Amino acid sequence: MLEILPQSEGANIALRASGTISAADYETILPEFERRINETLQFRLLLDWEHLEGWEQEANPMRMAMRIMHRWRCGRLAIVSAEPSKSGDIEDLRTLLPRSTELQVFDPAEREAAWSWLTGDSY
Repeated sequence: MLEILPQSEGANIALRASGTISAADYETILPEFERRINETLQFRLLLDWEHLEGWEQEANPMRMAMRIMHRWRCGRLAIVSAEPSKSGDIEDLRTLLPRSTELQVFDPAEREAAWSWLTGDSY
């Protein structure tokens, strides 16, 4: 399941992924996500992967990046994850982002620090 978290405001968006993500999960949040990012020239995104178990074949992380990241408009990306198994996915995402995008990974115990980092010097 994918959900936009309530603390999302303006250019700062928090997205939680839990369980096994399907293509239908993307389609469910895409209209609201696009509405939010179209309100700003550049946005910041927190991906909370603490309870993420994986992706169905048609919903891999690279597809997610291409569908929802609008990569040239993402100025800062914070990923909350304690899973070393996700490190390959994180590195793949890093290769899709322009060099100007700041990316930082936080342990779930650092969730508040991740949000503070993400929203610091807000657009």
